[in-house]
Amino acid sequence: MIQICPLDTDHVITALTELYQYALDLHQKRREEPGDDLISMLANTEVEGKLTSVNDYVSPFHSFNRCW
Repeated sequence: MIQICPLDTDHVITALTELYQYALDLHQKRREEPGDDLISMLANTEVEGKLTSVNDYVSPFHSFNRCW
């Protein structure tokens, strides 16, 4: 992999942790108070009559781990 600048691993870990926490907080808020937005739709999606899990919601965020 080509790096243009040195990688600050601690900074990346902190940023990813904050991103996950933001995503989890927003998921909970949109479940409690849905709006007319994509996050509300994802947070309140049902499959076979059951709400999808929070893990289903945050799994796309794992792809950010591969970006650094």
